[in-house]
Amino acid sequence: MIAARSARHRPDAVVRSAPVARARQTKKPAVDLRGARDRAREAERRAVLDAAGALLQSEGPSALSVRRLAQVVGASTTVVYTHFGGKDALLGAIYRDALEQMGQAMARRRAPDPISLLGELGQAYRRFALTHRALYAVLSAAWGADEGRAAQQIREGRPYRLLHETVARCLDAGLLRGSSAAALADAMWANVHGLVSLELAGYFSSEQVAKERFEESGQALVRGFGA
Repeated sequence: MIAARSARHRPDAVVRSAPVARARQTKKPAVDLRGARDRAREAERRAVLDAAGALLQSEGPSALSVRRLAQVVGASTTVVYTHFGGKDALLGAIYRDALEQMGQAMARRRAPDPISLLGELGQAYRRFALTHRALYAVLSAAWGADEGRAAQQIREGRPYRLLHETVARCLDAGLLRGSSAAALADAMWANVHGLVSLELAGYFSSEQVAKERFEESGQALVRGFGA
């Protein structure tokens, strides 16, 4: 007991242990500053894109300008220019983002077989266009602005790729017949895009009639390509 007490009170023991104690008290977890900056930058970019989408939806394409968007975001125009470089680049980013959002909506659809999934994909396309009319207008405008690249833009997008993959599954399973998956997917894409464009233009007398025409047309296509 005496030896133990004297060891605790030895000055040299205190001197040796003090730096260790201080080190334990001051040691802090490493901070990934570069990662934090990248996340903050991406969050800011995402906020600008979301604000642009909301502005398009509420006020229409004519309201979209760098200055107006900066006002909505609550930042200077420098923020928009830093992330996108200008209005044309911003529209390109909105286009890619809208295409990805549509693709995500279509990818969430589930069905017991590929034929039924074709119908689900078409319904997801229509629902996205009706719910996000301004964003869909950006997509349609981009597809029509450069006729030379329209097919490439469409086929590179996730929505068309999902359709093409599902058509290929139907062909492989002997559920559809046709010269190629691309030929059938093009026909189905044109049908869906055309009917949705007509509906948005007010061609049909009501949303219910538009829905019925959409479903009837899709079923007729599947029957026509049926094996």
